[in-house]
Amino acid sequence: MSRKPARRKPAAKRPAKAAAPRARDAARKPKSAERIGTDHRPSAERKAEHKEVRQGVQMVVVDEDNEGQRVDNFLMAQLRGVPKSIIYRVVRKGEVRVNKGRVKPDTRLKAGDQVRIPPVTRKEKPAQVEPGTRVQGVMEAAVVFENEQMLVVNKPLALPFTVAAGSVSD
Repeated sequence: MSRKPARRKPAAKRPAKAAAPRARDAARKPKSAERIGTDHRPSAERKAEHKEVRQGVQMVVVDEDNEGQRVDNFLMAQLRGVPKSIIYRVVRKGEVRVNKGRVKPDTRLKAGDQVRIPPVTRKEKPAQVEPGTRVQGVMEAAVVFENEQMLVVNKPLALPFTVAAGSVSD
């Protein structure tokens, strides 16, 4: 014979104490202003900073060089800079089409196939910053000898360098 556990009475709730407002709480900003990193600029200004590039639908004809290549690898070559996850998502959703039909990522392409590449948003890489004139002058002054096979640089003692495979270091 099994016994049922005895029921316990719920604990009596204590009345909540009214906390007196503190001086520091009165000076606090409202919660909406507390969010760190909130950008209140219009979305057009925020997008201008990121430099996103969105191209329209592309229709690409497969040539002999790309014959036998898988669709996912073909798209990675066509859409450089786009993450693999996005490429696989557009293929899975059926946005990528070969000869007007849906395909899987492992489909092999043939010469003359027409591939529909959907519009994909990709972030443009920011322009590479050139070093200042002072840094360029220091680097140029450090070059002792230069020809087509060799570059000799007068580097500081603590600056490490990589030894090529098969070479002997002291």
